[in-house]
Amino acid sequence: MNKREKNLAKLFGLAVLAAGLFASRERIQTGLHQAQPTQPTLVLIVLDTVRADHLSACGYDRPTSPTLEGLIQDGAAMHCQTYAPGSWTFPSHASLFSGLEVPEHGAHFVGDQALLRALAIQPLDDEVPLLAEELVARGYQTLGVSGNPVLAQASGLGRGFQDWRVAPGFGPWNGDGLVQQVTDSLRLADPDQPLFLFVNIADAHDPWYPAKELDWVPSYPGTLAYFEVDDDGVVLPDGPWQRYVQGRMLEPEAEQLRQEVTDRYDRALHQSDATLAAVLETLGAHNWDQAGLRIVITSDHGEFLGEHGILRHGRYLYEENNRVPLLVWDSAGSPALPEGPLSMLAARELILGQALAERPVRAVAFPDPLWTEQSGGVLGTELSVAVWEGQRKEHWRAGESLAVDLSIDPLEQAPIPAGPSAQVLERVRAAETSAARQAGEMDPGLRDALRAAGYLE
Repeated sequence: MNKREKNLAKLFGLAVLAAGLFASRERIQTGLHQAQPTQPTLVLIVLDTVRADHLSACGYDRPTSPTLEGLIQDGAAMHCQTYAPGSWTFPSHASLFSGLEVPEHGAHFVGDQALLRALAIQPLDDEVPLLAEELVARGYQTLGVSGNPVLAQASGLGRGFQDWRVAPGFGPWNGDGLVQQVTDSLRLADPDQPLFLFVNIADAHDPWYPAKELDWVPSYPGTLAYFEVDDDGVVLPDGPWQRYVQGRMLEPEAEQLRQEVTDRYDRALHQSDATLAAVLETLGAHNWDQAGLRIVITSDHGEFLGEHGILRHGRYLYEENNRVPLLVWDSAGSPALPEGPLSMLAARELILGQALAERPVRAVAFPDPLWTEQSGGVLGTELSVAVWEGQRKEHWRAGESLAVDLSIDPLEQAPIPAGPSAQVLERVRAAETSAARQAGEMDPGLRDALRAAGYLE
């Protein structure tokens, strides 16, 4: 066994240990031909809704990410100050696939209060070239499996994938369900043609379903119901989410809710990490590592666990929402990642084997009429832009520009006034205005996907 084979064997051995609750290698292998690729297999994985500061691989005190830690021990390069370009799933994935920032590709909320009930979303423009299309041009077959229903075909994000599978809602494709979909997709692959595999692992996205018992985090029954509904499914105004974000929840109850949300989220992170291990084991079990392997792992956004008076994710660009992990493992030798803030767009270049571009690190969040309605006007009303330079973060929100030194104020509790990033803001305002002009009836397929994901009532 040569050095490369030993490295791969070690990698997949680590995956097996972390994936004990999933299907066995023997079951995975059943009915699937063994691959004989002639070029390195490329694997891009989005750990949906994973904030970097709650990963043990980034220093968190709970063991939430043993698989990521195993990859690091085996030579992976890990970066824990990467920033998602959007505030939620759709715009961040559109940037990841296109290499464009959110104002450039335009796939985001349309901030038009007249469309309050419609929650208009612009799909990705058909003219924007995507990662899978570029890899098809390079001779790769392209497979994509998403546990997040937002990535449905109507989103435009499946363009270029020869097999594109998207969950019907959150939950059914968590854990073993997702692994089975990956296995079924690999059954369609040509064993002699190079492979690009994209996987979205959505186990960390709420609602958080009960998972394997862990001795380091409490268990809670069922799932957490943020919103209370009547017999017709209409959201009532006094659920935990509304009372918390509006400041109507007494502190003892609020503290208990924050603790439960944190415990459920940390358990879901561990589940997501175990699903990652099982996906990697599936690839190894079918020889897709034989000509080399490049794995890039990142996230599309994080999660608010009560910080800044917010629960869930999106709409705001605080560190809890936009600071995500980035990991690269390459059997030919993992490239070094630069220190300091890094855009999640780097994941695209790493998959393609390109040098990382020198680019500004910034993110955009557009207003969300549904959150504005649900919160009684407290949340979701603002256009936000954040720019990171070293440890300085400039955060423009609702017409006010604030700055914070993250090295001394990582929780962003005492920002100071700052001059606005005029050029960035001008582009973002133009994009928002253009989106509002183009707003119309949303594609029915996209509407169904957003409803399945809980973004529409």
